[in-house]
Amino acid sequence: MRSPFFTRAAFITLALSVFSACSKPDEKAAAPTKAEMASPITVGPNVTVSAANPKWHHTEYMASADPKDPNKIMLCTMLYSQERDQLQSGIYLTDDGGKSWRFALGDTSSRFMGVWDPACVYGVNGEVYLTTLSMNEDVAKPKKENEEPGTYGSWKVGGHPDSYMPLYVSTDDGRTFSHPIDLGFIDNQDMLVDTTNSKYRGRIYVYGNSFPLSSLWLVYSADGGKTWKQSAETKVTGGVNAQHDGPGTLLPSGTVLMTFSPDRYKGPPEGRTTTLAVAATRDGGEHISQPVDVATYKNCYSRYKKPGVYDSERIPGFILSVMTSDHSSGPFKGRAYIAWGAINERDQCVLQMAHSDDEGKTWSEPVQVTDAPPVAGGGPDVFLPQIVVNKEGIVLATWYDRRDDPKQHNHRLRASASLDGGQTWLPSVPVSDHEFVFGDEPDFPANAGAVGGGRRRTGKRTDHFDVTVWPGPRLYEPENNGMGDYAAIAAGTDGRFHAFWIDNRTGVAQMYTAAIDVAGKAAKTAPEVADLDNVTSQLELQYTGSVYDSKSRTLSLEYQLLNTSVDTVVTGPLKLRVLSMSSFIGLPKIELPNGGEGHMGSVIDISSAIPSEGLLPGKTTTAQHMTLHFAPGKIERDRALTIAKLSAEVYGHKSAVKR
Repeated sequence: MRSPFFTRAAFITLALSVFSACSKPDEKAAAPTKAEMASPITVGPNVTVSAANPKWHHTEYMASADPKDPNKIMLCTMLYSQERDQLQSGIYLTDDGGKSWRFALGDTSSRFMGVWDPACVYGVNGEVYLTTLSMNEDVAKPKKENEEPGTYGSWKVGGHPDSYMPLYVSTDDGRTFSHPIDLGFIDNQDMLVDTTNSKYRGRIYVYGNSFPLSSLWLVYSADGGKTWKQSAETKVTGGVNAQHDGPGTLLPSGTVLMTFSPDRYKGPPEGRTTTLAVAATRDGGEHISQPVDVATYKNCYSRYKKPGVYDSERIPGFILSVMTSDHSSGPFKGRAYIAWGAINERDQCVLQMAHSDDEGKTWSEPVQVTDAPPVAGGGPDVFLPQIVVNKEGIVLATWYDRRDDPKQHNHRLRASASLDGGQTWLPSVPVSDHEFVFGDEPDFPANAGAVGGGRRRTGKRTDHFDVTVWPGPRLYEPENNGMGDYAAIAAGTDGRFHAFWIDNRTGVAQMYTAAIDVAGKAAKTAPEVADLDNVTSQLELQYTGSVYDSKSRTLSLEYQLLNTSVDTVVTGPLKLRVLSMSSFIGLPKIELPNGGEGHMGSVIDISSAIPSEGLLPGKTTTAQHMTLHFAPGKIERDRALTIAKLSAEVYGHKSAVKR
């Protein structure tokens, strides 16, 4: 498990740390709101994935969907049993679209040091690939000659004393597995298979962090995992770590994009900023490009209770960067997406997203995805995001959300979707019908370990044992950021999404899933304005009144539009499309003429504002009214107050002035 400055394996060497599973009463979801009931996002029943291991606590998981069969999905995860004092990594498979699951393989290759960090993916023909990190219990092995310390070659089995990366392969739907090779250790590894029609189809990529935390390593196989290649050209140096909690992404062209965090922390630990960048391999893994910057932002791990003491209770799981890409035949085919967690002006950890339409060479300005109403004192925070695109070009994002708990400890999975290439996002809906509950009294499984004596891992002998008992690995919030390093989501070939999460409704941290359907198809703009022109550049927005009522927490705006062109008539229908909204006061919602609630992406018909002959140059519309309602909450007096921020477009028809 990484802290903001440590990788997972770095924490392993310090202590087998934690994640929380509290056996508390179930916390069921609140009744759905009107917006949730009217949402095009439909969530199916919650299904237990880990029923085969009801007493094992689960954490850190990845998922993959078969590239041909929509009924086949896999989930790989870490599992811990305090009754056995054992950490293993395993894989669950379904053959019926997620209705039932079987435990296909448990890697127990390291009985007392644990098997960590599973990564799994389907191959071109339904092969199941799984890698893990297995901790060597005996380091008394000679190093290979002529291998520089810190190089990938020095980490190979027999050379690196701490751990190795086994590869498991199944060609019969996970009923049997072969173990063709043990790869050298790569921390926080991710795995991709090229299932496109590029010339690298079938190639397997594994990449992740090096030690020290200064480079990103990539290895690849062109023969189904039998042999692997790496070279000096398959690493990027000069960074803090490779921030890929979930996999990077493989574009339709066969280009692989990987996130990377250059070593550009700015300022003191409190409030420092981080730079996020993306590196690419465009030749099947033979070379990696230098990273291209995506954004510089205030990291969600920049909070400190006091100088030098990190506030780990705010985020019980990592919220670094995740990627996906569009393989549909829709308007955004080939678009790459990257999402990450950032602190906004309300001291709230939110999910932001940017996209690239040129294979990672340039990136858009970020937009905010999550919609939890801000509260006094900061938060509620989100963490462990995931994103994926389905065959319709719809982007789905999931994250753990704490808005339902005033203490900001309990959390549940929520989801939102974008049908316009990530420009706007639907109001989020809850996915899990139970929260992960943290009680006032910490509750966690125990994990005992001993050093000294004749312990093989250290290579030294002493005359006494030192025993320490920690909470179970990745299973206790304040010490190890709770939910682990990464989460998962998958999209089947039928367009259905499959979300995964952990909750402790049984008293044990178990894996659950739900199918998610989103009505519609991706389009470059909203259907209501698809046949209209964007006329925003012809208009000037003028406010003729703005009144805030603190008792009702409403903002009433009166505005008009001036046609500033010299040769264009704007005719109806005229519609205003809301791109974004934010406020220091609370989450704003627009009061629509039909009595409904407007939000990011809403389209408001203002056709009555222009005369029948159209809006001529130099003329203004009639006055229009917009009312914003703010969610209840305390307004902090010591903050620079912004009542509201909005971004919008206006659509209509354009015609030339008749001379």
